[in-house]
Amino acid sequence: YLLNPPDYRAHGMMPELRLSLFHHLGRLMGVATRHRILVPLSLPTLVWRAVAGMAVGRAELQAVDKLMA
Repeated sequence: YLLNPPDYRAHGMMPELRLSLFHHLGRLMGVATRHRILVPLSLPTLVWRAVAGMAVGRAELQAVDKLMA
């Protein structure tokens, strides 16, 4: 599962499923944080910059998807 792919309809994913996957990831991160469990989430810089409220640029997008950048 890739966070925020360009077109969910092309991947056969309905918006409800997409939201439930984001919800599940959020719960996983919340439980891990609450219990001080280190979870090796291998997420691209694009995701971490967005979570931290930092600007996301073309370089981060290219690192995930060369066709979209």
